[in-house]
Amino acid sequence: MNKYLLASIANIIVGLSSSASAQTIIDHSFENTVGSKELNVLSTELDSNSNGTENATSLGWTFSANAGLMRGVTSDGQQAGWLNPQTDKGGGVTSSISQVVSFANAGSYNLNYDSFAQEWGFERLSQFNVTVTSVRTGGNVLDVDTYENATDGQWTNRVHGFDTLAGDYRVSFNATGTSPFLSAVAGDIFIDNVSVTPVPEPTGVVLLGLGSAAFLLRRKRA
Repeated sequence: MNKYLLASIANIIVGLSSSASAQTIIDHSFENTVGSKELNVLSTELDSNSNGTENATSLGWTFSANAGLMRGVTSDGQQAGWLNPQTDKGGGVTSSISQVVSFANAGSYNLNYDSFAQEWGFERLSQFNVTVTSVRTGGNVLDVDTYENATDGQWTNRVHGFDTLAGDYRVSFNATGTSPFLSAVAGDIFIDNVSVTPVPEPTGVVLLGLGSAAFLLRRKRA
């Protein structure tokens, strides 16, 4: 293999290595998170012996307004994050779970996670909001309002795309039910198996580089 071909391949590799790369979510499935306030045993659609924990703490996640954990209702492992939209009791406080993620490179990314909603009587849909916010500027690069069906008894895998610059961004899951009490859109939301992955590079860039390498190889042989 001649030195020109090697140089072309090296340029391709360098170009790809400088692109977006997978970001680490600490405790992505909430297995290393603990709570300080045990709740009564709750019978959910997925597990009749599931129970919740409020006032949770974690090395990676930040919990606000009594957001916590649910055991026995998970898509991965033994615990899931729990958003309770009724904790404000009219006080205007939003239950949320968030984590700051550091992006070494600018690029396009996908936020992947699983969500589940529990029907507790009148609740039919669980409304929540997902954001990715720059720690430096406070601007959102992702802001999505979502409804989870509380009557199907199934986890939903969700993927949201966004673009970032290099820097720190806060990934947040926020309960946004319209009522602090029982209502059709104020159901509990469970979040699990969270990850941030890069969007694959366009194949055209790779093909262009390989085409250049093939052209140089032909010239050498000629």
